[in-house]
Amino acid sequence: MRRKYIFSTSYFYQPWTWFKRFGESLVAFGFFYWVTLQEVDGVKYQWIKYTLLVLVIGYIFGRPKDELALDKKYLYILKISILPFLNYTYKYEIAEIKSIGCSGLFEGTTELFGLLDIERNKNRIEIIFNDHSSKSFDVGIYKKDIKTIISNLNILMKSKQH
Repeated sequence: MRRKYIFSTSYFYQPWTWFKRFGESLVAFGFFYWVTLQEVDGVKYQWIKYTLLVLVIGYIFGRPKDELALDKKYLYILKISILPFLNYTYKYEIAEIKSIGCSGLFEGTTELFGLLDIERNKNRIEIIFNDHSSKSFDVGIYKKDIKTIISNLNILMKSKQH
């Protein structure tokens, strides 16, 4: 059962996420096929290659996808995977947040240039709390979606102050 959020991203459930992962797995499969063609007869330990292929494809499809969500009381930073033990949720109460900001250039157009989900395809969110501590997160969320979350969060923060 999914929670009711004021705003949430849904990258994990979008078809392009899975098309991209399928393409990455085809590249991995092609590489392992090429390695197979290069082998000399009588090579031992063939099982290592196939084990690596399964692990790489498992990683490609199982790695968590970043999501952001906001309800009336909490800000959620989610990492969603098809493997339940890789799911993470960071939950922060809005009343405890003093300010929030984002930096980075990651948008839908820049994702095309960094074909794989690498560290450059991230934006940074920094949350400063009322006790002057802070947390930073590098997330693969488009900047326009982060800005929408931040503007909605600022509205909720102002309403909590009064």
